[in-house]
Amino acid sequence: MKNYLKSDKVNDKLNNFWNTCKSYYDVMGSTEDFKKEIFYKEMQKLLGIKDSVIEIGCGDATKLRAFDNGKRKLCGIDLSRIAIQKARDKIKRGKFKISNIEKLPYKDNSFDFVYSAYVFEHLNNPEKVLSEMIRISKKYVCVLCPNFGSPLYKSPPNKDGIITNALRKFLRYFLYTFKKPIHINWLKVQPILNKPYEPDFDATCEPDILNLRYYLISKGLKEVKVSSGWEHPLSSRPTLLNMIRAPFKMLGRMRIYPFSYMGPFCFVIFEKTKVS
Repeated sequence: MKNYLKSDKVNDKLNNFWNTCKSYYDVMGSTEDFKKEIFYKEMQKLLGIKDSVIEIGCGDATKLRAFDNGKRKLCGIDLSRIAIQKARDKIKRGKFKISNIEKLPYKDNSFDFVYSAYVFEHLNNPEKVLSEMIRISKKYVCVLCPNFGSPLYKSPPNKDGIITNALRKFLRYFLYTFKKPIHINWLKVQPILNKPYEPDFDATCEPDILNLRYYLISKGLKEVKVSSGWEHPLSSRPTLLNMIRAPFKMLGRMRIYPFSYMGPFCFVIFEKTKVS
């Protein structure tokens, strides 16, 4: 497996940042904000009243709390002690663990719904985490994160110009036509650690929804929902970049390949059809 950071020192700095910066979780939005998201509604439709749900990289459980109906088994796991302390305060009956998510401390087929929200862009080894999510799921696996691997978007640490970024990623999409990837091979970036924090300054890789979709299919999972979020309000904000993206968005909304996969989000739900 690839190490998505160039040095252990950077990795240590990130871990220290997540474990010491209390204000980091203050910019994550509220549970009510998440409930308004189209992605939340898609997830909620698949959940039974008494299903077991776990969030991988749960942070302070802001999103996990949206699924609390008083009857579901809610669990969360995160590397940050600060985050888990906040999570336990928000969901008193939830079960939370502090652990590295590359090796999840749960038995095979433990949860009905295994999901991760806005975590994969920060991972060293996304393929390892995905493998673990599949292992502990007995039904659904869901990933929600920015689609930084799209030719029309990029992460804050990505230093490429707009044209260079687009050409590099269009080439990747073109190559997928001839050879479907069976491993996660996202572009690596160096997180910005020497400036005041802004969202996704701590990104380490650029998730690519097409690569993710092909990987999950190669693992024998059944596609339930795949969306790059062209229908999300974020893609309609009146900005210069969104004006440039508008023709691609139109083609994407018409479900024309590959433009349908070029939106701002990477949202997938797959079903585990074989439970050992």
